[in-house]
Amino acid sequence: WVEKSDWCEFLVKNPKHLSSTSICLAVKDTDFKALSKDEQKTILMEMFDYLAEEGVAFDIASYKDAPVGIRIWGGATIENADIKMLLPWLDYAFYKFFTAKR
Repeated sequence: WVEKSDWCEFLVKNPKHLSSTSICLAVKDTDFKALSKDEQKTILMEMFDYLAEEGVAFDIASYKDAPVGIRIWGGATIENADIKMLLPWLDYAFYKFFTAKR
């Protein structure tokens, strides 16, 4: 999904350092990156609130000291199928809260 995404990428650039338990994503969309950090956080928080309201994902914001982005828990309590079901929702939410507003 990340390889095909036109808006999202792994936060970690070296594939050897990717984590399967704390999956950290960054927005690579150039228009999004041109916004201030506060504007970026606002858009992502709107996305995250929407996903929580829909019962899709909870607590997926990056840590407060980390770069603005998405953090998905992929540990032993999470099925791969659940993460796969989340990904189209991330695409939809990014479109709804950022792309469609441009």
